[in-house]
Amino acid sequence: MSLIPNSWHWKELKLALICLLCSLPIVLFFLINFHLAIIIFILWSTLIINIAYFNPISLNILYVRFFFEYLLERPSILSQLRPLGLDLFNTQLSDYSLSFDEHVAKQFRKEFDYLKSFKNKKMSSAQKESYDVIGYFINMNLKREYSDEFRYHSYLINQMMGPQTELISFIVKYHRILKLNDAEAYIIRVQRISKAFDQLIDQQIERRRRNIETPRFVLQRVFDSLHAFREQLQNEPNQSPLMISFIENLNDSICSKEKQNELISRLLKILKTDVLEAHDRLLNVLREDLSNAKTDHGLWKLPNGDKYYKLCLEFHTTTNMSPDEIFELGKKHVERIQNEMRSILKEKQIENWHDFRVSINKLEHNVDQIYENDEESRGKIIADYSQLIDNIDNEMHRYFSPACRPTTKCTVERIPKFKEATSPGAYYFPASLDGKTPGTFFANLRNIGEVIKFKMATLAYHEAVPGHHFQ
Repeated sequence: MSLIPNSWHWKELKLALICLLCSLPIVLFFLINFHLAIIIFILWSTLIINIAYFNPISLNILYVRFFFEYLLERPSILSQLRPLGLDLFNTQLSDYSLSFDEHVAKQFRKEFDYLKSFKNKKMSSAQKESYDVIGYFINMNLKREYSDEFRYHSYLINQMMGPQTELISFIVKYHRILKLNDAEAYIIRVQRISKAFDQLIDQQIERRRRNIETPRFVLQRVFDSLHAFREQLQNEPNQSPLMISFIENLNDSICSKEKQNELISRLLKILKTDVLEAHDRLLNVLREDLSNAKTDHGLWKLPNGDKYYKLCLEFHTTTNMSPDEIFELGKKHVERIQNEMRSILKEKQIENWHDFRVSINKLEHNVDQIYENDEESRGKIIADYSQLIDNIDNEMHRYFSPACRPTTKCTVERIPKFKEATSPGAYYFPASLDGKTPGTFFANLRNIGEVIKFKMATLAYHEAVPGHHFQ
């Protein structure tokens, strides 16, 4: 059973914590004396209210409050990380509403003002480092994602990691079912996909109103993926990953067979009504956008697109280099890397080694670099990735101290079939803080011909170890 009512959000939780903490001095009335209890109550309550609502007296308290607020308003992240092993708000999904965007923008502005008030105060080196990192994070978000000018410049609905598919993946991967309440929460969470999709529709319509047009190729891939999932919901709802995951996690230790069948029937009904209808509503909006979509892709076509592009570069590179400077730097490094690779190709006696494109293409088609196109090879790819990641991890002690290395292993899984077509070659999902859910490297096996053996290590370094797993 969740320790906190699942209908609560951060505001209600903060108020409850304040009441709880402020009531502690009352206990002192029984332990010490009335007058001392009143004095402590006033001082203690003043401190707690200051921490919760105003500029805290300590920089460290400000950090803690900011991160608590950030996490507790994002139930999906809470379920992924599972702090202290607790399943907080496990009937909730993260909020994609326009009003939540506005709320976060106000919250970030307030916290940034509080943070800047500490600028001239004495800090330890660790505090200064935290101050710079958190300040950079908040400031860049205020310039981009939560600015009035650029709040809707990102394509929230997209083919790579858009919420329209990530919501499904999140529930399947991170919602634990260890007891009956967890199963009930799972069903409620699935039902809330409908509300989340309506929020995505509002987001898409708001972008349309602001002339933020999603590129045609993005719309088409999202539409095709959603339509395929919708068809499965209508024709084979029992084969939906949401249903399969639910059934796999139910067992007799959770509830009786009769209760299991009842839960499955309830989930099936929700999939065939709420979730299916939500897909239809979103597909209708995307169909309208597709009918008017253009092929002039690029941020330059958006209002003040050049300025937004520069902000994105600043955020991702932490430099003030111009786009042209970064482009020229990139060309120099590409030339350097290609020359190093030519030396290796020459050493390996690869034909046409001097012609980079031709030689790499030839290497990709070597028999020793490709897998057979069958299901057995898909299992072999997963096993090879697992072995590769283990081998890399065994060498990491040479570069990272034990304190910098994660305690959980990185496992390898296949990207779920329902999202293979629009997903990249691989991606990573983080481990929970309690270690019960490992970090996971997901490999895309939609087309075995896309998996080239000599490229696997590069992908594993970036997406798994050290990569995102250490990050």
